[in-house]
Parts: sequence; C-alpha cells; structure tokens
Amino acid sequence: MAGVVAILGSGRCGSTVLGALLGAAPNAVFVGELRHVHRDRDRPCRCGDVQCAIWRAVADLLPRVRDRGGHRHLPEALWGEEADDSEAELVDGLAAAAGVPWVVDTSKTPAWALRMARRRPVLALTLQRSAPGLASAHAARRGLRPQPGRSAVSLAAHDVATGAALAAAGRVLGSTPLVWEDVARDPTAVVADLAARGGPDARGPLAHLMSGGALPIGHPKTANRMADAREFRLAPPEDVVPASYRAAVWAMEALRRWR
Repeated sequence: MAGVVAILGSGRCGSTVLGALLGAAPNAVFVGELRHVHRDRDRPCRCGDVQCAIWRAVADLLPRVRDRGGHRHLPEALWGEEADDSEAELVDGLAAAAGVPWVVDTSKTPAWALRMARRRPVLALTLQRSAPGLASAHAARRGLRPQPGRSAVSLAAHDVATGAALAAAGRVLGSTPLVWEDVARDPTAVVADLAARGGPDARGPLAHLMSGGALPIGHPKTANRMADAREFRLAPPEDVVPASYRAAVWAMEALRRWR
C-alpha cells in the first residue's frame, strides 16, 4: 500500500514547486492534483511523454475518480463510510507504475487528504502563503492590480477551515505547518524532516537545485500556471505588488496574523 504526501493550502500557495521537489526523490512520484484527474484525464503528462507509462497504467481508473475534496465534503471525509475504492486504487496504481512507495499529491484540501488517510499512511504538509505573496502571485498571473483585502480574507477562511478539519481528525492525520516564503528561500528543513519520518528523501535533488540546477516537473496532468513547464528551478519569491498597494497589502496581512 502506497503512502501519500498531501500538500494542503490555498490556491497559488507554491504547492506545485514543493510537490515537484519532493516528487524528484528516488522513492516518490509527483502526480499533481489527484482530485482533478477526472477533469484533466485527456491532458498529456507534463513529463513530455505522450504515452506516459505511469498514467497509461491507470487509464481505466481515471473516469471513475470524482472530485470529493471540496470543503462541502468534509463531513463525509470525517465521518462517512467509504463506498468507492477508486481513489485508493488510483494511488496504488500510480505508485506501482512508478515503482515507488510514495505519491506526492497537491490537491490541497483537507477533505481529500482525509479520504486518502482512511486506507494508507499520509504525511500532510500545510503550506501557507502570506497575503502579500498571494496578491503578488495573482497580479503577476493576470496582469491586474492586486486585491490585498480579498487575499487576506481568502487565506484566513482557508486557515480556519483547514485547522478545524485537521483538529477534528487529529487521530488520523497530523500536519506540518509551512510558510511558502520560507520554503522557497531554503527547503532544507522540510526535506530533511520528511526523510527522517521515512517519507520521500529529496536531499539529493535539493542539493542539485541549491547549486543552480533544474529538475523535471514530474508527472502532473492537471493544469495551472506551470502547465507547459517540464522542469523548474528554485528561486526566492518575488514581490511584484505595485508600491501604491504594498502598504495596504501588508496591513491586511498583519490583521490576518493578529486574528
């Protein structure tokens, strides 16, 4: 039975880069957001192989997987009975095809991680991003001015929902809290911690990244801002918030941390 490294967080929290780093470990495979594979099942794998053996091995399972990872699915994930084994079969099939014991999943929601934890070991990483960082990410992606208030409110709501779910399921799923800005500058601590816990050992790939090298993105099918990338490099997050908005962004972040 394969284990899952579940990266939890809000949208644009940096989960793809962290997932790709951990998936570069020799005992893991990064597969992107499994909760969305039914939607993106016809997309090519980002490894670049149009006949990717890993996804070809589980092709028959993809139409059966449904997105039951939203916050509205939390009650079912916490207390419901599992009647469908499609997610479990998918994880085990991907791990077997890759020949590794760990699957790195960036579905990001606690409900999906709790579903995974019913049948297998799960190492959960709660990846948070500052409101300035989130505003910067949205501004860079859309070419629009950042919305600091919306970023702070969105992050606060996600923090509350994730924290409540993990507290309710503490007997099943433990979580390591991380801040993306810290991880992006130096992922050494999180990589060493996972290796010490018997999870993916990405210390070799990390050394390559820290020396300026690039790593393959792995085997995600789901689409995001790195949809066309086949490799990545480690770089500190950039603050692209316009100066006229920066004070407001940091004010909202201070309010979020104070709550």
